[in-house]
Amino acid sequence: MQSPSREVGTPAGGEGDPKRGGTPHALVLGVAGILILCLAAPYTDLTLQGSELAGNHLPLGTVCFLLALVGLSALGRRLLRRWRGLAGRDLLVAFAMTLVAAGLPTFGLAAYLFPIMSAPGFYATPENRYAEVVLAHIPDWLVPHDAAAIRHFYLGLPPGAAVPWAAWLRPLALWSVLALAIYLVMVCLSVLVADQWIRRERLTFPLMQVPLEVSTSGRWYWHDRLLWLGVAIPLALHTLNGLHRAMPELPEVQLKNVSFMDLSPDKPLSYLRTSINVYFSVIAVAYLLPAEVSFSIPFFYYVHRLQYLVAYIRGGDLAFGSVAQGQYVGAFLAFVGMGLWVARPHLREVARLARRGEGERGAEYRWALVGLALGILMMTGWLRAAGVRASVALAVAVLFVVIALGLGRLVVETGALFAKATQMPPLTAFEYMAGTSWLRTPEVPVIGMVGYIFMFDLKAFAMPALAHAHKLGDAAGIPRRRMVGALVLALAVGTVASYTSLLWMAYHHGAVKMSPWFFVSGPTSHLDSFVSLVSTPRPPDLLKLGATVGGALFVLFLSAMRQRFLWWPLHPCGYILASSFETGRIWFPFLIGWLCKAALIRAGGLKLYRQACRFFWGLLLGEFAAAALWLGVSAASGLGGYAIFP
Repeated sequence: MQSPSREVGTPAGGEGDPKRGGTPHALVLGVAGILILCLAAPYTDLTLQGSELAGNHLPLGTVCFLLALVGLSALGRRLLRRWRGLAGRDLLVAFAMTLVAAGLPTFGLAAYLFPIMSAPGFYATPENRYAEVVLAHIPDWLVPHDAAAIRHFYLGLPPGAAVPWAAWLRPLALWSVLALAIYLVMVCLSVLVADQWIRRERLTFPLMQVPLEVSTSGRWYWHDRLLWLGVAIPLALHTLNGLHRAMPELPEVQLKNVSFMDLSPDKPLSYLRTSINVYFSVIAVAYLLPAEVSFSIPFFYYVHRLQYLVAYIRGGDLAFGSVAQGQYVGAFLAFVGMGLWVARPHLREVARLARRGEGERGAEYRWALVGLALGILMMTGWLRAAGVRASVALAVAVLFVVIALGLGRLVVETGALFAKATQMPPLTAFEYMAGTSWLRTPEVPVIGMVGYIFMFDLKAFAMPALAHAHKLGDAAGIPRRRMVGALVLALAVGTVASYTSLLWMAYHHGAVKMSPWFFVSGPTSHLDSFVSLVSTPRPPDLLKLGATVGGALFVLFLSAMRQRFLWWPLHPCGYILASSFETGRIWFPFLIGWLCKAALIRAGGLKLYRQACRFFWGLLLGEFAAAALWLGVSAASGLGGYAIFP
């Protein structure tokens, strides 16, 4: 069943017209929103640890910011009769800026950068060999060396002491050079693929449908009963569950970690056991997707579980974990390769326009190609300066380009809120393709640290956000150069604000009292893996290589079948996402969204499907409103509370 196509973001007239307005107001609004989110996220996400402001590819903080702007605009129109309200373009540019920068204080940069810089010194013992393997083999400019500053970062400042900003300036400035190169690569890549994804392939961009409708469709949503019914359901259920936390005598509707297929505690049937989690926002996204995408995610998730069962029966379940990871690496690489193959006409057009400098697009493509090459050279040069051989450094840079293209497309095509690529950091990908015995000892910790910060836990990765921003700009007719300028400003402001806010929060609360993952188990588990790879280099493994090749071939098969047969029901994105831990959270909502869409189209055709879209938009808005409500309650009380995301 093919999904009905629909061009979202078409203005319905009135105050929300996206063709009115320009960027000056938007830049002010965007910078204000970035500062608010970057200052708040270290407290909400790392200290309170409630619903994460920026823990997925449609961050709670950015949606709340957009809704606040829309609400204030509506209020202003009522109070100031001559004011037409905020223009659609201003709303979309400001939203895009916060979308790109929201993750920088946590998953996107700072919350991984500061711990991996300081953890080797703070947690080093003779037993874990961090000093011997990590600190002894990396340049001294990669880490801070003030022992007191590191200790107070983790344990908190003594009374009357000030934050030792100077202790971090040198390593932070030099790491920021690499961050600059990485952002340059992603910005330029997003410019080069935007027209291919938006206009040629017409990918769905499901996560942007609600922001586009809210920003550009005038006043319709204030009076739409179907939308408000959708809002009411998750808002009521999550409010009840939140009150249950404070008053246990109230009933609770369990929406998370409901046991499913719990047939036996023993193997092999235990491999079928999983959990049901109800995310209304994911149900809404799944409803908006092409049916083959929303069906393939739960389908391949259970195929993945069945593979473990079959492996156990054949006596190979312990080794299958490596096989599954190899399948992911190969599938991801093939997915990117197929995307580039399909984009050949567009890439030829990019090269032609850039070479001739024809028109506005030609200039954009020329600068994007120059910027991409410069960014890759900067990444390679930085790694070379850190002690990595030039050929290996270039391989790491190219792998990052692959990750950016692959994860960017996965998110804009599937709307998977929690999609990431934990099997693709350099040390892991290299191990599955060629082992790690060819890496020199000093290269392992450097490459590992870079991979941990920029290529591991990518729930707030900038590349999907940049692609989403181009979709918003295209829908509203915003010149691309203006949108890119706004996004670059957002990254710059967000980076500085994130560094400042996270350091201040850690020193005043003590990092070890904040998120255990970010400041304890995350950095130490990765440092342990660096020590393990140095102590026991991994030779090439035919099983892992075979699994990698097998995963690649299967994705090529799925892609070929989709191109050849319109009825083909399986999408390679589902196979790629199947082995992810996060898919265990979202497989059931995707199944429900697919079933709802299939039932409504069967019952009333495209007309009923389109009418029901407003109800599903309401589900997403209602769940985000509930998350914001309980996050506000937690912040006001200073206590951890009811968390909806993740």
